[in-house]
Amino acid sequence: MTITSSDNPAIKELKRLQSSHARSRADVFVAEGEDLLEMAAVNGWKPERVLVREGCGLDGEEVEAELLDSLSSLGSGTRAIGIFTKTYVSEVSPGLVVHLAGLSDPGNVGTIIRSAHALGATGVSLGAETADPFGPKAVRASMGSVFAVPLHKGVAVSELPGSKVALAGGKATSVSQLPEGNLVLIVGSERAGVDAKTLELSDLIWEIPMVEGAESLNAAVAVSIALHAANRIPRNA
Repeated sequence: MTITSSDNPAIKELKRLQSSHARSRADVFVAEGEDLLEMAAVNGWKPERVLVREGCGLDGEEVEAELLDSLSSLGSGTRAIGIFTKTYVSEVSPGLVVHLAGLSDPGNVGTIIRSAHALGATGVSLGAETADPFGPKAVRASMGSVFAVPLHKGVAVSELPGSKVALAGGKATSVSQLPEGNLVLIVGSERAGVDAKTLELSDLIWEIPMVEGAESLNAAVAVSIALHAANRIPRNA
């Protein structure tokens, strides 16, 4: 039976979840589009609920097209919206870990998760003041990688497994000098960078060389470059 009323409990729930406060209280998040839902399924995530456009042939509770589009955050509307429970791992596996130390832009957070997935990171650690990786912008920017990359939060940088390499300027270290074994790549906030306390805890500070006159690199781009370089460094067995 197709849902046609905005008073339907499923529609009311989805409207509530448009608020970040409501999502936080319910400990759930929303993913839009069949590609994201497919990525979730491939990685073993089971949705709490799936709403789909009437007649589209996808599995879920069918909703009148106009009504479903009114709930979408995408400009072109959507064919499927899933609700999932936020899930974090208790610890990240040693290898190549990315630590986000106060990254506030959800688009950057999602893009870094996408790069971490593509470039073989074993997990992403979320420091204090980092944007919610399960917010709508972050989930969209991750292109579904939020379902594939282990996410961990609430641990001190010093407790993460591996040599700590902060991405910052001022004390350039050559990529060839990166230590062998497990690595933790640390990126700070978009405006202030890695804070002084975290820099003190770092084993190395790596500056990505840029041409004269260039002010800075986007944080997500910098992490992608660092991940690519780190992949050439041997890991511990």
